[in-house]
Amino acid sequence: MFNGIITLLGIILAIDGDENLLRATIELQGDNIPEMELGLSLACDGICLTVREIIKKNIVLVEISKATISVTNVIHWYKGYAVNIELPIKASDYLSGHINLGHVDCLIEVVEIKNDEHKNHSITFKVPDEYMSFISKRGSVTVNGVALTSFDINKDKNIFLVNIIPYTFKWTNLSKLIPGNFANLEIDMFMRHIDNYMKNKK
Repeated sequence: MFNGIITLLGIILAIDGDENLLRATIELQGDNIPEMELGLSLACDGICLTVREIIKKNIVLVEISKATISVTNVIHWYKGYAVNIELPIKASDYLSGHINLGHVDCLIEVVEIKNDEHKNHSITFKVPDEYMSFISKRGSVTVNGVALTSFDINKDKNIFLVNIIPYTFKWTNLSKLIPGNFANLEIDMFMRHIDNYMKNKK
């Protein structure tokens, strides 16, 4: 389980495989690289992946299954690509963002990026039809693993806007997005379960 607060960036050193299984070698970058363990869960751009090999203290190998490939941005990863990294939270940790499972629901497209004179940033995303109903004004969304709040929803156009403070923009790969790029979206877990309950209620 994660809370959408990015503490590290990872650089893709190598990625290989095919549409059935990909292997990515990731170099972790930051001031305090934690001790890695085999089997540890890492959120990589919001995708919960398992550490399968520790090459060095700050270099790990993860594998990505066919099911994950089909709904995430890993098909756009390349050597040198920067991924947002989060370690799983402990029961004793501060829940600074919101609860995430690392289960990406779909890809969303960057429609527009704006900056203001205070170095605040806003990004507008387009959402697939079947997921727009899960986006609520001032609700929780997770984009590339970053806990954000949705604003200015337009359900007719399937778009929503997020505002990003300078710190988050600087220390995550959201700063590298441009219109036409795709990002990972995890919808609010409570919205998902409520929707499932209502659909199956007799």
